[in-house]
Amino acid sequence: MEMVVVVAIVGVLSTITIQRIGPAKAQYSVRSSRTAVATMVQRARAHAVEGAGLTRLVMDNVNDVAYLIQGSDTLETMRLGEEFDADMSTSGGANAEWICMNSKGYADTRCTSFSNRLTVSFTINEYSDSLAILPMGQVIY
Repeated sequence: MEMVVVVAIVGVLSTITIQRIGPAKAQYSVRSSRTAVATMVQRARAHAVEGAGLTRLVMDNVNDVAYLIQGSDTLETMRLGEEFDADMSTSGGANAEWICMNSKGYADTRCTSFSNRLTVSFTINEYSDSLAILPMGQVIY
């Protein structure tokens, strides 16, 4: 009889815990997506300075992927949809937005696809988070 009570209590506690893990995981994934893209902006800057060439960060809203491209080479790929299960969208409304960093570590506004503040949003179910990228390459959380 005591064993049945213990098993019932463990079952109830397990059910409560499992129900709370899903939302916590979604919130963590949304924040991780935001951090990953912010890091990609910084890595674009670093690649441009180290490689002494224009480096472009492309944010593909259709496929939820961010790419770092230098010349014709893809340096890095971050698949937000696969790695974090997050949907990415930008305030520019285009299928893709990009920012280009020059060898001095500044954004090249002649190459960048936006001229005003670009908001990048990440969503999983009802959870969302965002960051802003300014035309000169500053990232604001």
